[in-house]
Amino acid sequence: MKILNAKICSNGQIFDGEVTVDGERIASVTPKETSSSSDETIIDAKGMYVIPGLLDVHFHGCVGYDTCDASKEAFDKAVYQERSWELLGEGQLYFDELRTNRLGKNVYEHVRKYFDLGYYLYDKLQFVPQQSFLWKIPQTSLDSNPALEQNPDNISDPNYPI
Repeated sequence: MKILNAKICSNGQIFDGEVTVDGERIASVTPKETSSSSDETIIDAKGMYVIPGLLDVHFHGCVGYDTCDASKEAFDKAVYQERSWELLGEGQLYFDELRTNRLGKNVYEHVRKYFDLGYYLYDKLQFVPQQSFLWKIPQTSLDSNPALEQNPDNISDPNYPI
């Protein structure tokens, strides 16, 4: 496959050129168009920028997390940060924090910081949620469906002393 007529951003430069892809790998990046065989897939990228090798998670800068270093931890942190910006007002961040076991840590650090500063709205935590946290099923739901069983009591995350 060839991507033609692109503005290519590579090695700190922007130039007109083409990108050749072989399978799932970038085979070449050249500053001019070359001839192509008729059986190749051609993408006309006129007026578009191509950044070969960039994995763009709707990039906001990743606040210091390098997504190019190939470590799972750095990529996970960058994706989490990106999703936190995207999902902030949508009520979805809670589920990401719970799923990735960050909820307890974030709640604990936030409350502890402002409690230690003497903010009157903050009191010592009685409970720190952990990844296995389950909400209690409302009694009305239990009453209307006898097949349901109440979730067990949650225990506070032992990693954060209360």
